[in-house]
Amino acid sequence: MLKRSMEKKEAAAIGIIGIPDEETITMLEKELGKPIKKIEKNGKIILLVGKGLFKKKIVIPIEE
Repeated sequence: MLKRSMEKKEAAAIGIIGIPDEETITMLEKELGKPIKKIEKNGKIILLVGKGLFKKKIVIPIEE
């Protein structure tokens, strides 16, 4: 279902529970067809989806 909506350029929602590991990031890269870069700094995990002007930033706070 996610693939079909992505092919037709419709909206899709992605939910991540917990801290994403490398398996989760590679699975998302396959599903979205876009590169994902993971950055950890200042007690947050930042996921950059895509590249160039059209990249999206997802910020996940880490509670310790």
